[in-house]
Amino acid sequence: MNNINVGRIRDCTGCFACSAICAKNAIHMCPDGNGFFKPDVNLDACIGCGLCTDVCYSHADTFNTADSLKAYYGWHKDHSVLMNSASGGITSAICQAAIHNGFMVIGCTYDNNEKKAKHCIIREIKDIPKILGSKYFQSDMSDAVSVLKSLPVDSKIVFFGTPCQILGIKRFLTKSHFRIKNIYLVELFCHGIVSPLVWKEYIKLSKVKDVKEVKFRTKHYGWHIPANEFVTNRKTIPTKRSGDAFFNAYYSKEFFNKSCYDCEAKKNIGNADLRIGDYWGNRFIDNKKGVSCIISSSLKGEQLLEEAKAYFELFNGDLKEILGAQSFDRTHPFDEKQWNENYEALKDSGIKCSLRHIEKRKPLASRIKRRIYVLLSNIKNSVTSHLSH
Repeated sequence: MNNINVGRIRDCTGCFACSAICAKNAIHMCPDGNGFFKPDVNLDACIGCGLCTDVCYSHADTFNTADSLKAYYGWHKDHSVLMNSASGGITSAICQAAIHNGFMVIGCTYDNNEKKAKHCIIREIKDIPKILGSKYFQSDMSDAVSVLKSLPVDSKIVFFGTPCQILGIKRFLTKSHFRIKNIYLVELFCHGIVSPLVWKEYIKLSKVKDVKEVKFRTKHYGWHIPANEFVTNRKTIPTKRSGDAFFNAYYSKEFFNKSCYDCEAKKNIGNADLRIGDYWGNRFIDNKKGVSCIISSSLKGEQLLEEAKAYFELFNGDLKEILGAQSFDRTHPFDEKQWNENYEALKDSGIKCSLRHIEKRKPLASRIKRRIYVLLSNIKNSVTSHLSH
């Protein structure tokens, strides 16, 4: 039949666009064997209309890139907001401006009860912290997509997501009768995402009890050393970037979604109105507080930034410099046999066993170098944490 099961030319991202556009509710997004959200097609309900293939990343033969890109950088004017942001606080500034002007915001939060990342809708300034911080694992977009489909066409929305999620939402809005025009799309510079299963296996190892909240990508050790924090009734316990099982799994690139290894969505800038991220590179190497970089690719993007300037110190940036420090156009080696082995080890024996399995494949010299790096990094983390507190 004419549906997403037939004719794929690349791997699925799990963007939820196909399930959103299906008028017969024949497509449901479900975790696959490795925990990634993937479409399940009910062939008895499918009428073969082909709308799902029209919006599907896996079936797209071309991708649009904006003709003109403008680069900016900056940081939030409020020091407290800046220090509670993952980078320079541009997400907070955009949300503040949007909500002040009557927009609702859709972004990724963490559900501590269900131990999963999911997209939610916020309408109040006090709720902005819910969608701050990079989760690094795949988000469940089912609730947000369901609400999006039910909104009136005159709704005002700012939608945050990874490039593949934004591409899916844009194609859904373009191809369906849900013609919400007053929607601003903001995507993140993305390195890749791992399965929610990786996070859940990591949580099983945690010795922290009665966790009330998890804060992602905090600046406990400074801006350049990512950390997550587990908040209990008594204290806040930070992870360490080096030696932490979840960060090791993520940065190993061995657990990414298959589509992440050669992602066309993140290579092409222009599906969203803005792309935002950390201003990596030498220019701010000694900055401990955080700097955001912003790429604008539309008039709507410029308008959104103009509103955000009430909360954000915005400067013209160097496009080549910003893009040169990002991994948006890079591909990662992919070995399907090893990838399957990684996930089998993860499911059978847990995250530490799977990481040991990966480590054993590396040359001895590489393993020694890595352990020295971890040791030195943890010493640096301790010193940085002590000085900052």
